[in-house]
Amino acid sequence: MSHGLRRATGLAALIAGIALAAWIAFGPPQTWHGTPALGRPALGLVSLAMISISPRLIFPHGRQDGAGGGTNGA
Repeated sequence: MSHGLRRATGLAALIAGIALAAWIAFGPPQTWHGTPALGRPALGLVSLAMISISPRLIFPHGRQDGAGGGTNGA
């Protein structure tokens, strides 16, 4: 997958996760009662996962070798 496509996917996941979290906080789930109300925490976890995974898509590479000031061969 190209870097541009990964970043676009990560940004879309971030925006969708924030939108889902806002909908859960301010939208129709406030009126859910009984069994459908059990889906509200699940949707909250899904939105948290979407927000958490998006930086890995936006910034695909971790630290490079030698970054961070570690010792080399000492």
